[in-house]
Amino acid sequence: MLFHAPTLLLFPSRSTVVASKPVVPARSRLHIANEHMHLDKHKCQPNEYHRLSNRMRLQGEYTPSASQPIFSSSHCHSVHPVLVIHPSPLMLQCKCMQQDRAIYLTKAIESLLTAETESINGRYNSYANRCYYACFQAAIAALLSEDIRPTGQWNHQFVHAQFVGVLINQRKCYDTQLRRVLSDNQSLRDRADYRPEFVTATQALRALRRTRLFVTAIRQRGGVAQ
Repeated sequence: MLFHAPTLLLFPSRSTVVASKPVVPARSRLHIANEHMHLDKHKCQPNEYHRLSNRMRLQGEYTPSASQPIFSSSHCHSVHPVLVIHPSPLMLQCKCMQQDRAIYLTKAIESLLTAETESINGRYNSYANRCYYACFQAAIAALLSEDIRPTGQWNHQFVHAQFVGVLINQRKCYDTQLRRVLSDNQSLRDRADYRPEFVTATQALRALRRTRLFVTAIRQRGGVAQ
């Protein structure tokens, strides 16, 4: 009596999939993920396959589809049973953190490019604003690279304290010359946005040099976003 070999699929969120693939060749073997054993489909008895499936389910290696039983006689001459693998919460959290890091670093680069455009046009107040936010967004990307995030939203005080206090002073991830970049650029942004003063060309150019150094250091350490 011939039994169809189950198809091993990877789905991160959906839990109900039915595959209707043709029967595999007679001499092929079923390779179960993370199991160092092979079951010849001609020798695989229902109770033996059921025991193996239960053991894998208890070990958390796969979750059977809700609409497809692990094994039943109805699969002998119809469709393959489906094994659906769900990533662990830790895997999903790491993937989410990597995506967030890439997004913030991309935003930082966009802010830097905008600052450079504003400098060409002589709009130094907007220039100072974009220089600060380029550093702020790059610092968030750096914190995410080290698995540091706030319990709520990102705020300026948290980002400054964690970047300087943890990444520079404690973990030595970045050079000490970057220690004052966030605070200096924020002071210039405050002058541009909240005070009845203008940012000069000299101040703006110094901020741009600091910002380029800051963003480049984080890109080289954390990678991504061109």
